[in-house]
Amino acid sequence: MMTFYAKKSFSCEEQGEEGKKGMGRIKSDNREKYGLLRSAALDLFYEQGIGRTTVAQIAARAGVAKGTFYLYFPTKERLVEELFLYCLQRSVAACAEGLEAEPTACGKLRRRILNMLRWHRRHPREAWMQRALNLPPSMQRENYELMSPHYLAERAIIQEGIKSGEFCSAPADLLCEMFFSAVGGIIRYVNLHPEVMEDPAALSLALDTMLRGIVRQGG
Repeated sequence: MMTFYAKKSFSCEEQGEEGKKGMGRIKSDNREKYGLLRSAALDLFYEQGIGRTTVAQIAARAGVAKGTFYLYFPTKERLVEELFLYCLQRSVAACAEGLEAEPTACGKLRRRILNMLRWHRRHPREAWMQRALNLPPSMQRENYELMSPHYLAERAIIQEGIKSGEFCSAPADLLCEMFFSAVGGIIRYVNLHPEVMEDPAALSLALDTMLRGIVRQGG
C-alpha cells in the first residue's frame, strides 16, 4: 500500500496544463526518451509497485543512463505526479465519449461508468495508477480533490438529473458522495469478477444497482 506523493488538487484546465509541462520543457528530438522513461515507469510501477521501483530500474528498462532520467524529471516523485496526471487525463477523455448521445442524466451516468469499466480493462497499467491512491478514511476528501475531473463531471450530470426529476430531490453533494463511492465499488467488483464484462445482463444489473440509490423511486 502506498500514499500518492502529490498533495495538490487540479481543475480540469490545470491538469491539462500540468500534464503538458513535462513535454513542454523537452526538445522535440528528446521526446522519444521522455516517452520511453514514462512507459518504463508505468510498466515497473504496475509490475512491482511504486515504492519498490527505483530510478535506476526505470532508466535501465528505458535503455538510458540513470543520469538521463534527471534531465526529464527532477525527482521520482515528480515522475509519479506527471504519470498520474497523464493517466487521469486519458481516463477522463475516455469516460466522456458518447455522452452527448444520451438523452437522460441516468443514461449519461450509465454510459460514463460503462466507458470507465471498458477503459480499465483495455488499459490496466493506466487504471492501476489511479487505483494506487490508497488513502485512509481521514484523507478521503484529498482523494476526491485529486480525482476532481471525474467528480465534477459526475456532479454536473447529477445536478441535471435532480433538475429533471430523474434523481432524488436531495442535496447534490449527498448524491455525488453516494454515487462516487458506488463507482469505486463497481470497479472493484468487476476487477474481482471480470466475466461480468462479457455478460450484458449481469453488467446491466450491476449498473442498475449502482444507480438505484440516487434515482427517484417510481420515476
